[in-house]
Amino acid sequence: MLAVLILAETGIHGIVSITDNGTANRDIYVESEQEVCGLLESAGVDQVDYRAAIVNPLVRNEEMLYQLNGISMYSSTNTEEMWDFVKNMGFENLENRFQYAGSTEVTDMLLGIRYLFCRNTRKLHTVYKKIGESQSFDLYENPRALKAGYMVSDSVLDYVMEGTDPLEVQNRMLSGIAGKRLYKMQTVSSEAVWAGNVDFDISLKKGEHGYLYIPGTEPETVTINGQEQKSDYWNNNFLDLGTYDTDTVVHVTAETGMQEAVLGTYRESDLDEIYEMLSSRQMDLKNGKGTIAAAKDGMLLLSIFYDPDMQIYVDGKKVDGKSIQGLTGVKLSAGTHTVTMKYRTPGLQAGAVLSILIAGILGILWYISRRKMGISGRL
Repeated sequence: MLAVLILAETGIHGIVSITDNGTANRDIYVESEQEVCGLLESAGVDQVDYRAAIVNPLVRNEEMLYQLNGISMYSSTNTEEMWDFVKNMGFENLENRFQYAGSTEVTDMLLGIRYLFCRNTRKLHTVYKKIGESQSFDLYENPRALKAGYMVSDSVLDYVMEGTDPLEVQNRMLSGIAGKRLYKMQTVSSEAVWAGNVDFDISLKKGEHGYLYIPGTEPETVTINGQEQKSDYWNNNFLDLGTYDTDTVVHVTAETGMQEAVLGTYRESDLDEIYEMLSSRQMDLKNGKGTIAAAKDGMLLLSIFYDPDMQIYVDGKKVDGKSIQGLTGVKLSAGTHTVTMKYRTPGLQAGAVLSILIAGILGILWYISRRKMGISGRL
């Protein structure tokens, strides 16, 4: 009876979630997966050295559903380091999840996010090149994505993830790993306030990229040049205004009482310079193993979230990994090194021993009970 009730409840929840939820449906589980897989194959997407993400997902773990090596995660196993990193960098987040939304060209570069799937109901104003399209998706390629590991200055250990907004946090991180800041920041005031909404008109020059940070409670709804985004799947405190081929005024409307916001801008060519610096000393990582030539002593920064259970070996010798504010760092001396990473599930050995012990005890109890039943039968 209990098994029947469990199956009935599972079935009802499944039917309701797929038919009445409004987001989870056959289009996601079948048609969208076929489109994504087709684009992956036709574009020859490299998911070994790089990540692929969905800009505007319809369900939280859609990247995992399509087996994309993405950044979004909806899991109770997220570590504190992971959550601190994505929160401070500006990603849409709660304690048990985070999404690609809120990423910037800087975090795309540092985390190796090279491919972006965007449902074509939304237009991206980006320097990323569109390399494929399907009925529902456009596929973009980020020319600045770094590989899984790259050498940075030892000074990154002194970097502290502080700042009142993601723009300042990212500036500080770039100072630590590349020796220079990127964003030019200024406070901007709203042009109008009406019925609980504020309007901002942001002027961007040709070839300039802009991000707007609105402090305070996250606005439920935001529109950027007419494109609406809801807080369920976006970080509406941190807005990507895009980049344009001509001087442009970007109109932003937000459901908020905050009449001031922080604008961060940079020339795309300035980010190109930082990428050229970091990409000159990268490491391929395949099956947890890679080789890198370090021109001088420094820190190998891996675009992998730090986990104390990750075992790292350099030239066959186990070393201690460093948490670089949530990412993984490995100190290296000058020269060519082979780096190997192995993950050991915490409690796996103890759990296996305990399982075998319990199975043995149950086997003994079963044997004793059978013996007693046999004796009782003969009597």
